[in-house]
Amino acid sequence: MTQKGQILKLFPHPVFKYQIDNQENINKELLKYIYDLHDADKAGVQKSNISGWHSKSFDFSNKKNIPNKFYSQISSYIVDVFENYGWIYDTSKIKCTSMWAIINKKNNFNIEHSHSNNYLSAAYYVKAPENCGNFKALNPSIINRNMFPKSIKGTELNSNMASIKVNEGDLLAVMDAGAYGFTMSNQFCTRPKVAEIFLAGEKPTLIRRRETIKDILRSCDV
Repeated sequence: MTQKGQILKLFPHPVFKYQIDNQENINKELLKYIYDLHDADKAGVQKSNISGWHSKSFDFSNKKNIPNKFYSQISSYIVDVFENYGWIYDTSKIKCTSMWAIINKKNNFNIEHSHSNNYLSAAYYVKAPENCGNFKALNPSIINRNMFPKSIKGTELNSNMASIKVNEGDLLAVMDAGAYGFTMSNQFCTRPKVAEIFLAGEKPTLIRRRETIKDILRSCDV
């Protein structure tokens, strides 16, 4: 970099990392709650998990249960994220849409994924033994991840994956896709745009089919 040059790092993608207070007592309650769920439903559900165990969504109907208690305990960290982003924090509009547990053992992991229709996603580590693996975040820019010159060294500017060491009691928060849909998808590398589904209660209705390669080529002159 020349003396008169500048690197303007615009549009950052932060990951907020907190070590929460009173984690020992919180983890003790969460572990019992999670293991009880596992004992009652060892099959769990298949989501982003490759092997491992993924619970069904926690029950928030009981305002005094462990999930609601945990959410209230981390609310101050959510406020801090909002303040750092400069967002308005309106308690009447902020809610947790879903929460679940994952138990991963050796060679278990979760594939890359996002949580649609949410502004923030978070991961809390109830247990994180030594050599359990790191939290890995991938560059959300599809173009940067697919087209780039050959690199001679890794820097923060050309990295497409970040690895974060985690410990018990760590809370990670990252801005997610929001209301991801047709308008946010792209056709980079001839990738068809996603379909759109309207959900009324538990009944899904296809309102826009997924694009095909023929749809994309139809607008081309070659």
